[in-house]
Amino acid sequence: MDRNEILNRSRKEGSDEGLLYSGDRGRYAGELAFAAAFVIINAFNLLRGVDVTYSLPLWALFFAFLSVKWVPLYRFTRNARYLVLSIVTLLLAVAFIVAYMIGVTA
Repeated sequence: MDRNEILNRSRKEGSDEGLLYSGDRGRYAGELAFAAAFVIINAFNLLRGVDVTYSLPLWALFFAFLSVKWVPLYRFTRNARYLVLSIVTLLLAVAFIVAYMIGVTA
């Protein structure tokens, strides 16, 4: 197979490895930024003595993010550990949402 044939096949597939790679790098950077903001806000709330009720939505977002993150890994590997992690973190997200709702209405 010559170079032009390989390039033509690649163009027909409609997928660009460079674009996929940069998307993955951007997603990873976003995950790091999300985790850093999560830690900073929770540390600030803890140090300032902010009522724990106001940190509950952050925990809900964190666990919801993790829950969704595990699903593609499970689909790709069929490793039950990823499915369990997804379900557990989803339940934690729901629990933190409910705890927040109870906390602000009480």
